[in-house]
Amino acid sequence: PDKLDVMGAALPGLPVINIGFTRNLAWTHTVDASSHFLIYRLKRDVADPSRYMVDGKSTAMQRKSVTVDVREKSGSITQRSRDFYRTEFGVVLDMSDRFGRDDEHAYVIDDVNLTNDAALEQWFAMNRANSVEGLESVVIRILGIPWVDTIAVGSNGAALFMNVSMIPRVDSEKLSRCRALDSDRPVSDIHVLDGTRRDCGRNVTSGLRQDGVFPGDRLPILRRDDFVINSNDTAWLANPSQPLTGFSPLVSRENVELGGRARYVLDWLRRRSDVGSPAGQRLGPDDVESLLMRDDVYSASLVMSDLLTLCPKNSETRAEDTETKDLASVCETLRAWDQTADVDANIGYLYFESFMERARKVTNVWRVPFDPSLPIDTPRGLNVGDPAVAEQLKAALAASHRDALKGGFRLDSRWGEIQVASRGGREIPIHGGSAALGVYNVIKSSPSGPGKREVASGSSYMQIVSFDGSGPQVNALLAFSESADPRSQFFADQTELFSRKEWVRLPFAEEEIKSDPSYRRQTIPY
Repeated sequence: PDKLDVMGAALPGLPVINIGFTRNLAWTHTVDASSHFLIYRLKRDVADPSRYMVDGKSTAMQRKSVTVDVREKSGSITQRSRDFYRTEFGVVLDMSDRFGRDDEHAYVIDDVNLTNDAALEQWFAMNRANSVEGLESVVIRILGIPWVDTIAVGSNGAALFMNVSMIPRVDSEKLSRCRALDSDRPVSDIHVLDGTRRDCGRNVTSGLRQDGVFPGDRLPILRRDDFVINSNDTAWLANPSQPLTGFSPLVSRENVELGGRARYVLDWLRRRSDVGSPAGQRLGPDDVESLLMRDDVYSASLVMSDLLTLCPKNSETRAEDTETKDLASVCETLRAWDQTADVDANIGYLYFESFMERARKVTNVWRVPFDPSLPIDTPRGLNVGDPAVAEQLKAALAASHRDALKGGFRLDSRWGEIQVASRGGREIPIHGGSAALGVYNVIKSSPSGPGKREVASGSSYMQIVSFDGSGPQVNALLAFSESADPRSQFFADQTELFSRKEWVRLPFAEEEIKSDPSYRRQTIPY
């Protein structure tokens, strides 16, 4: 009482709300695109491999021996030991496939979150915020968020985006100057720096709880009165009317291709401000709910007209070769597909997903390549006018049919029969699909038997929050349900609701909570 008035969801084990709302504020998080660690390549001392060279001088690694108890298959307990090594740049890695040690080099990881002890303090302070301004202030001051963006709205109409988390402070110039060229180990989006030079370490930051990280007020922050979005992309286009630019590549990148989900929602928002729309058109909770639950496959709208030109003509379908027959079967299904990942969609979604996975690997596949000046509209179309590209795309289409047959899928199956969440001996149909294909309701599933895919991850806690004179009005859902115990009544209840696209109304006002027929009060002494 008088300290917390907050509702929402939390990761197991955390005694705070991670994503939620207070009387005048709602916020959420997305995994950011920033780098929270660096890799340094060290040069080992040829005379002593436990030492490394920095600025031409040999320096000793710090060794720490760790012994743990291990239960063997027989049930007996044995002890195993391992030595770990630390340097001024970080902890030595031993990842033979990417960053393994050899006679000449060793690799270390410099992870800024290894010493981040402010997470609980950070979210506790956020739980007490009651405005966008208050939330922004505590996130900047405490700087305890490990690896997520923050998106928030206030009852006053303000919208806030913050790419503020623990990020190693290395600017663009230092990244370029200190990059360790390592053509034998190409690793995308991981920055490998030169560990033979001390000046390649993180820049000093004074006045912060932790040294060597970017101050919160030097990171991408955007406050608007229309909208902000993020779908796990960089901070660049949280709102295209006000691009966020000029940051270290460790923080954010600009002029890069957006993910399918971001393009979908930005296009959706743009169409609501087209000529003919009422000025200042507002979005209501129903609009946002529809955006999420329609399960549109945005990529299909970008390529389907070109894709169907690859289909065989009627006279060709009588051909004897297997590939043409496979192609004809796929095309018939795709023509009938509603271009969604809804439970009632036909197997066309499965074909399209398989096709696009192969198509992205085809050189020069786009009819209109990515253009940084048109980030919402490009890339688009398939380059079917190039005979070499067209042949590879035809092969990809035919292969999608063979993939389906090999996976034991019935060709008359609906997506909800294929993608399921198994609960208590029954299979719950689950709508949703691939983020890469621009499905806003992301669901990841993997083969679990002939003709089946079991949900592994995706949409989890969802909240649609609006405000009126009486406070927050909230529909929410925890798609995976609240309990992992099959005996619990909460083991599958919200998964069932999610399957039917139904929501739970969250009561926030005290009188609304107490009016619930299931209301019970229990005082726990402390």
